Amino acid sequence: MAPVPGQPQPFPQAPVGTAAPKRRKPWLRFVIGAGTLIVAVIAYVGIRLVIGGVASNFNDAHQTAVGECAQVSGTMSKPHYTKTDCGSADANYTVAKVLSSSSATCGKDFDEYYETNAVNPVKLCLAPVFVDGQCYKFSTVATSMGYPKVACTDSSALQVKVVKGDGAANCEGGPEATLAYSEIKTTYCLAKPTGA
Repeated sequence: MAPVPGQPQPFPQAPVGTAAPKRRKPWLRFVIGAGTLIVAVIAYVGIRLVIGGVASNFNDAHQTAVGECAQVSGTMSKPHYTKTDCGSADANYTVAKVLSSSSATCGKDFDEYYETNAVNPVKLCLAPVFVDGQCYKFSTVATSMGYPKVACTDSSALQVKVVKGDGAANCEGGPEATLAYSEIKTTYCLAKPTGA
């Protein structure tokens, strides 16, 4: 059939026969799959680090300053930190130091609360909040955060005398122990309850 004038020429017909089969490269599929998996894992870890770092900057521990109070509950291995007004009955600790490394040391009389992440670690050095004249239970094998109030008739009770001012103030009457916190200018004198 002859081409119609003014129309483009028709495409030529494909040669008769079958095309040679393409050689497949099975290793290429594996390399592409492994590469995709590696990129996905790196992206996931990166996102978790960024989100974890940003989120930790907004929690109570990262927004705490020296002299502020907190309620710390839970266990020594899994504490729960909540910033609290210092006048609240729930406040059981005062923040005496804020450290930017979990490996930094607080000192001998402090309890510690720390959060670690790759972006913004924080360690809080905590001084307990005691009420003058109140009795508390102190234990060297405690697993819970804080010091529970107990009746002064309890055989394990120690009565607290609060001395404000210079954190190195001396306690009178030969106390069982003293807890001195110069950072918050408070010393606690711990003694057997009077009349016990």
